[in-house]
Amino acid sequence: MPFTPISILVIEDNPGDFVLVQTCLFNTRINVKNLLHVQTLQQGITELSLNKIDLVLLDLTLPDSISTNSFQEIERVITGIPVIILSGSKNEDQALDIVKQGAQDYLIKDELNPRILEKSILYSIERKKNLTALHQSQAQYQLLFYNNPVPMWTYDVETLKFEMVNDAAIEHYGYSREEFLNMTILDIRPDEDKQRVNEFNLAVQVNDLKHAGEWKHLKKNGEIIRVNITSHRLNFNGKKLKLIVAYDVTDKVKAIEELEKSEQVFRSLVESFPNGMITLLDAKFNILYTNGLEYKKIGLNPAECIGRKFLWQEYYKNDQNRVLSELKKCLQGETASFEITRFEKTYSSIAAPIFSEKGIEEKIVVITQDITSKYKTEQYLKLLESAIVNSSNGIMICCKPQEEGDLEIIFANRAQQAISGYSIGEIIGKSPQIFQGKETNTDTLKRIENAVLAKKNIAVELLNYKKDGTPYWVYLSIVPIFNNKQKCTHFISLSTDITDRKLAETAMQQANKALTEKNNQLYEIAMINSHIIRKPVANILGAMSLIDKSLINDSEIVELLEKIELSTLEMDKVIRDIAKKAG
Repeated sequence: MPFTPISILVIEDNPGDFVLVQTCLFNTRINVKNLLHVQTLQQGITELSLNKIDLVLLDLTLPDSISTNSFQEIERVITGIPVIILSGSKNEDQALDIVKQGAQDYLIKDELNPRILEKSILYSIERKKNLTALHQSQAQYQLLFYNNPVPMWTYDVETLKFEMVNDAAIEHYGYSREEFLNMTILDIRPDEDKQRVNEFNLAVQVNDLKHAGEWKHLKKNGEIIRVNITSHRLNFNGKKLKLIVAYDVTDKVKAIEELEKSEQVFRSLVESFPNGMITLLDAKFNILYTNGLEYKKIGLNPAECIGRKFLWQEYYKNDQNRVLSELKKCLQGETASFEITRFEKTYSSIAAPIFSEKGIEEKIVVITQDITSKYKTEQYLKLLESAIVNSSNGIMICCKPQEEGDLEIIFANRAQQAISGYSIGEIIGKSPQIFQGKETNTDTLKRIENAVLAKKNIAVELLNYKKDGTPYWVYLSIVPIFNNKQKCTHFISLSTDITDRKLAETAMQQANKALTEKNNQLYEIAMINSHIIRKPVANILGAMSLIDKSLINDSEIVELLEKIELSTLEMDKVIRDIAKKAG
């Protein structure tokens, strides 16, 4: 077999012993490239610094050093070079001790021969290579252990004491290396987990458990973290150890718990979703999940819908194509909305895409609500709005005034514009005082002001003025509007044009005045009849009562007197009747 050429340094003060070594070497299969010889330790150290040496043959007794000191001095300056001790038979025990300290072998000079020397050299070189490789491997493992970014340690399974701990564990847990090595693994556990640790440790001694599961650990600052443990059983220097790798999964566990909590909240929200339902669809519009209180109202089990197409029920057949067309927008990243009708109910839906981490549309969420009441309310409001806008009476909405200040008009219908002659732009933002003028009754205005401040209803007749100055009368009704907190926010006024009625009343008042004047005149005439005309009639009747008709022989005169008396009585009756009616 081929032998690699090597350089050998012989440190030997006895020339005869060197010749013995040299002779043996030349009779071996060792390929000696260079053979150097020095007689003192210091000369040997110098040669080692100047030349590349592959093997050292060291005598124990040198002029400048003795026994173990020689090897120790050589060890300080060489790395990876095997050393064979040359010893006399009487120093064999010392040579054996030096081998224990690190020398590769020792040779007894008196027993030296080519075969023994060759075997020792080959053995020493290979052993040194293996030891060097082992040391390098140990150094690499130590480097991997101490510099590993994941917290790691070893502990004694019998005492539970930490044996080694890496830098990541020191940084993550907050304890120094010295503190760790004076602790047991129970010191980094919460009290409630210590019994579990003991039980686990017993199992460790029986079985080589590699995955120990999830644990709670205690940092120096008192913070409890969740860790996932991987373990491996070791036998080192006669001790049963356990290598532990601790992965901190606190954030991951919290994230999972938050996700589970979110899912629970989502399901709870969906299951109790009022007045509607929430549905989750895949990209083919199949129902993945759906629920909501509306299912109870319509008597349908939401579980029956899972796996079916959206709106799979027969009574939605006419809506399916329209709705699916809207849902396709979600696959393009858009939001869609649509309404559907079932029997007498109206539903409004909003559909939105749910994206995956890669940004690809993955699912669609559809939120559906029963808007039947809202729809009817909107229809009612539209009807009410139409009635207000098209009313023949003037209607205005005013903001609630401050403690000191007038109302502000925020709405006026067409009738109000027609009655007043002002356009909507000229009315909005103004005070109702815009319609009042010099002849407007100030007492009535004061009554309105007091009612507004007191937030009470009021109805009055008021003289207003048009934009061109023409006066007109209105029957004005003002009503306060309160919110759900019983706070007055607005006032609504209703104006009815009563100008024609007021003019008619004025004309009637003038007619009544003229009639009263005539009645007064008639009364005066009646008084005259009663008191002035009746007096001569009474005189005539008195005179007639004094005439004794039996003394008058002329029948014609008697008849004439009787006619005069009768006519006078009739006249007196007429005068009495006139006076009675006048009175």
